[in-house]
Amino acid sequence: MDKIRIEPQTIKSVWGFVRPKLMVILKKSPEDWIPEDVYTACVTGQATMWIATNKVEPKGFIVGRILNVNTLHIWVGYANTEFKEARQWEIIEEIARECNCSKISFESWRKGWCKKAMKLGFSPRTYIKELS
Repeated sequence: MDKIRIEPQTIKSVWGFVRPKLMVILKKSPEDWIPEDVYTACVTGQATMWIATNKVEPKGFIVGRILNVNTLHIWVGYANTEFKEARQWEIIEEIARECNCSKISFESWRKGWCKKAMKLGFSPRTYIKELS
């Protein structure tokens, strides 16, 4: 599985994959954004999108922002079920390092993420993981 940083001018080329997945996320979790907010933030450089692909088709994505200079905050992410969870987190850590970040954070309303986050080395509430 490879990752591709999506440049603002090419968001349209992956939007057909991303937008329906954002709608899936919104059905599972109450969020204060709509897909168009994600699109706008990526196009204007307020957020960055990376696509995970098997070189044939996209399998997942994350949209992140750099906070406090050294924290990659995962705003929203999605992965198809065949995309192994361990590889998902490896890719996220690779992205954080490439962005010169030493921490990763995310927030979730979904209760299942609490246990999963702790297993991945995150701290409770605002989930933060120190990268070595």
